[in-house]
Amino acid sequence: MSEQWLCFASVVFAIATSLSIIKVPEGYVAVYFRGGALLTYTDNPGYHAVFPIVTQTAFVQTSVQTDNVLNIPCGTSGGTMIHFARIEVVNQLARHMVYSTVKNYTVDYDKTWIYDKIHHEINQICSRSTLEEMYITKFDTLDETLRDALQYDIDAYSPGIQIIAIRVTKPSIPNAIRLNYEAIEAERTKHMVAVETRRVVEQNAQTEKRKAIIDAAPSSPTPSFALTSSPSRISLQSSQHSNKSGRGSGAPAAPAPAQWGDALPTYHAGCRRVHNPTPNNIDVRMRIRSYRRLCI
Repeated sequence: MSEQWLCFASVVFAIATSLSIIKVPEGYVAVYFRGGALLTYTDNPGYHAVFPIVTQTAFVQTSVQTDNVLNIPCGTSGGTMIHFARIEVVNQLARHMVYSTVKNYTVDYDKTWIYDKIHHEINQICSRSTLEEMYITKFDTLDETLRDALQYDIDAYSPGIQIIAIRVTKPSIPNAIRLNYEAIEAERTKHMVAVETRRVVEQNAQTEKRKAIIDAAPSSPTPSFALTSSPSRISLQSSQHSNKSGRGSGAPAAPAPAQWGDALPTYHAGCRRVHNPTPNNIDVRMRIRSYRRLCI
């Protein structure tokens, strides 16, 4: 008989021990209730001992979490009903604010400040906006508007919650109105394509016009110069200079000097101006102009 009682006591002790040891996972904080009242202490992640049966434990997430608010209806200022299939709210509860938040709003605080609040704010925005604003013009700023509206009230009444981001899906509108919007978008796309095609055609026409003007212009004769360079001298030959140098005196034109250098002043001693360029610091084109001024 004593052995049976000993076995029974061992089983009860094992069950009590297993119930009195709890493990708090990472990213959560444990809060305790006894007789329905919230106890004043909390526990961080790890193993902790509690009174079994008497004490109830709840885990409150303090890491970043995403709440999905589904099927949100709202009516626009024109009376059209639209539905948001899903709105995702990324939020986080501060660890040091777990006790006060749970005490004021229970462990389901996100139902009050996320789920119900999103429904309320969406209906507020829809009631003062038209269908076009909700569906097109204001849709790109709707997530920022919701985030700011939620954070403003949360900071006033529950400062431990931080709204990180909100993602809003495109609302569903009546099928007849959606077809009208799609037709308008198709016409806008056709107009943009026509404008771009006209611009390309105009550019091609201007290019062809410029090419025709260039081809029709008469080609003017260009004097041919042959420049050959060596380490110390530069040779110059000009077909036009030989034609101009013989005018006026009737004498045959003297051939152009084959090289620039010290022989230039002695060879052209009868010209109006004696010029002795220095090959080291005068550009070739300046030498050509000086040579033409001397003997034309």
